[in-house]
Amino acid sequence: MALVLENGIWLLQSSTGPQLLEKAITKKTKAIMPVHWTGRPCCMDKILKIAKKHKLLVIEDAAQGMGAYFNKKHTGMFGKISAFSAHPLKNLNALGDGGFIITSDKKFYDKIKLYRNHGLKGRDNVEIIGVNSRLDSLNAEVLNFRLKRLKSIIKRRTNNVNIYTKKVKTKKVQFINKNKNKINAHVMFIAFCEKRDKLQKYLSKFNIQSLVYYNTPLHLHKGVRYLGYKKGDFPVAEKLSKKVCIKCLC
Repeated sequence: MALVLENGIWLLQSSTGPQLLEKAITKKTKAIMPVHWTGRPCCMDKILKIAKKHKLLVIEDAAQGMGAYFNKKHTGMFGKISAFSAHPLKNLNALGDGGFIITSDKKFYDKIKLYRNHGLKGRDNVEIIGVNSRLDSLNAEVLNFRLKRLKSIIKRRTNNVNIYTKKVKTKKVQFINKNKNKINAHVMFIAFCEKRDKLQKYLSKFNIQSLVYYNTPLHLHKGVRYLGYKKGDFPVAEKLSKKVCIKCLC
């Protein structure tokens, strides 16, 4: 829902962002990071066009994009680098926290491979400062098994979404419109409610789960105060954060 500049990189967090993206690019901008939030693909054709024009790298945050498609192409296949999450809440999930990165560039591949393993080349040669971020064999095997069930999982989630959108008949609750060029993986089901908190209290009486995952826009978190943003800088994100309500799908 917002564009955030951090160390010269703009983070794009909305499928409607391309209209504002080009205006936000500065001489310090190095890359565009589209986020396929909740499994809904970003408008990659517009983003790639802007990136090509300004000679910027595209890094896809496809953490919630497994099983999602834009123009019949899987999310994560548009950028130079793409990252996926295998957290238990995702469509393709491991036993705990996990994930993987894909790239078509050999130089990025070699550096990422070093970085994920303490920067080690061999046993005693540390070439760069890195982290311990290796996916263990057990989780890899679990993901390999669950990959075969991905389509059926997304189909079940899509059926659940169709039930909600068919049964809820009020203008006070709005859903994100479908797009023929996008296949949503439905990691989460999003609704926008004018009186969200009141609705949540009502739903809880009937043991109906609803969650607010992102109650605070990124630019208002304590950890990014050093960037200098304040309330009012991203009015769309701030407005939607007060209305968004998420239903987890099983």
